[in-house]
Amino acid sequence: MIANQQNGTANTFTSVPFNTLPVVTYAAIPSNGIISPAPGNQAFYYVPNNQSVPYVLNYNLIVQRAVGHKMSFDVGYVGNVSRHLSFNSALNAALPGTWLNGEPLYAAFGRIASTTLRAYGRNAEYNSLQANYTIRAERGLTLNVAYAFSKSLDNAGCQDPYNYHLCWAPSSFDQTQLLTISHVYEPPFGKGKAFMNRGGVVAHVVGDWQLNGVFRYQTGPPFTPTAPTTTCSCPGLGIYANVIGNPVYLDGVGPGQPWVSTSAFALPAPNSFGTAGRNILRGPGEKNYDFSLFRTFPVWEKTRLEFRAEFSNLTNTPHFSNPASNLGAPNFGIISGSGYNGNRQTTLAMRLTF
Repeated sequence: MIANQQNGTANTFTSVPFNTLPVVTYAAIPSNGIISPAPGNQAFYYVPNNQSVPYVLNYNLIVQRAVGHKMSFDVGYVGNVSRHLSFNSALNAALPGTWLNGEPLYAAFGRIASTTLRAYGRNAEYNSLQANYTIRAERGLTLNVAYAFSKSLDNAGCQDPYNYHLCWAPSSFDQTQLLTISHVYEPPFGKGKAFMNRGGVVAHVVGDWQLNGVFRYQTGPPFTPTAPTTTCSCPGLGIYANVIGNPVYLDGVGPGQPWVSTSAFALPAPNSFGTAGRNILRGPGEKNYDFSLFRTFPVWEKTRLEFRAEFSNLTNTPHFSNPASNLGAPNFGIISGSGYNGNRQTTLAMRLTF
């Protein structure tokens, strides 16, 4: 049992040696499991003594083929299974309609604070079709195209802690499609190249550059339409919305422009979980192109000056987060924030090597 503890007095500072941890006082637990007097109605975490060991099994079957001496491609199946993954679960949670009487620790000990189980026991699976195509240094161009069509499933973040099998659904980070195109290109100008190889001012200006880029497209991550718990009478749990129609993606962004049709959802009946499943909807996808420009200038013998210009999200394409997912919120279904990758960022640098 892990309890919240405070070392010292609030709003004061206590000095302890650098290599010493504050003393933690553990509550003695009698054989009947009841601490009397109770240490206060505070939140606790329970970690079982006997834990399963998590493990991952990876497998793949890939066919590779070279085309000439500069091109190659491969295509195959890639997958894995994960077992006994870590999870948190509410132990003192009440099923819909039971209110406090449904909390097992309240019925046994009059306890209403949360008690969280931290253990290992969830599962996940990943299956994908993956393909790669590579061109190596063909007229100054190295190109790689990678594509993955995949699905990741797990039973994490369960709505009903007493029946986590109902939560088997796409992982929160699942991406159905992912396309990545990367390139390194050296224009054919300057010394040793096909054009302007005899020197001159113009050749010196336009030669010896290297252009690099990575383009990425990915489909949107899933999310769950939820509902307020005020009518559920299930303290400690969350509930889903009811699905009353076929959700249609409207692709709206911003105030008054829903991403998905909100009329397809309704508040669940009192004392019920709701009929929507976990992660049944998808948010917006993402397109991003990172670009960099390099050139090395010879200065003297082994001394070189390198110029670097790097552009993250060169096209300044907006990346949006998932819409508000709670049916009780006034902005339900509305996208009001940006995603992980932000606006265009530019970095200029010079590096001298000798």
